[in-house]
Amino acid sequence: MCDQMNSIPQLLTAINQALADIKADGTYLAIAEKYVGADISGD
Repeated sequence: MCDQMNSIPQLLTAINQALADIKADGTYLAIAEKYVGADISGD
């Protein structure tokens, strides 16, 4: 269990980077508009 807890910050960093990447290239907005009908990024 301790090893898994040590990898959580690395996972969080990777997820945050992936979200930043898809927001930067417009993918996030396209997905939000398709499935929600609006920009939900909060930016």
